[in-house]
Amino acid sequence: MTRELTFYFDYTSPYTYLAALRIDAFARDHALELHWEPAFLGAILKATGNRPPAEVPARGRYLLLDLVRHATLAGVPFRFSPHFPLDTKAALRGALAVRAEAPGAYHDYNLAVFRAAWAEGRDVASQAVLAAIASAVGVDPGIVTAAADAPHYKQLLHAQTDHALAAGAFGMPFFVLDADGARECYFGNDRLELIDARLRRGAPWPTV
Repeated sequence: MTRELTFYFDYTSPYTYLAALRIDAFARDHALELHWEPAFLGAILKATGNRPPAEVPARGRYLLLDLVRHATLAGVPFRFSPHFPLDTKAALRGALAVRAEAPGAYHDYNLAVFRAAWAEGRDVASQAVLAAIASAVGVDPGIVTAAADAPHYKQLLHAQTDHALAAGAFGMPFFVLDADGARECYFGNDRLELIDARLRRGAPWPTV
């Protein structure tokens, strides 16, 4: 029986960047079929009445310390984006265009956008930056830049976001695990440890 993990992501989330750097190895280790699914976090927060952590001053101060700790523990580069909060709609529409028109580069494009935002301090709202990322991963830059204002990809991103909401998303990273005849949702980079334990037990967690 196929076991699947759906990874809902938006480049604006630094915790999702941390998850993105380890989700592939995690899926391989557990023989999971992994699905990277872009969705617009701003719309998810609005629809669920959630607030970005940085809007709570004390939590915002803690957030930076926590991110540095996680990145240091994982041994990955991290720089809090000077462009935060990031405008990622064009980059997300670009991801959908790459998946449709150059699917072999979809994974590399996503990782490159995450690194540009959270390791390199680049502005992923910039068409020039997105074009450079596309070129670096072997994609015609026009595929990405044209998607930014294309009605089809605007509608598709809206549909992706609705799908994430229907799955239960209220923030990111958000994971949906289908395994052992059950579907379970997990929120947060540090919940991968819970998914690991869940898969090792071979049965769903108890419910309340």
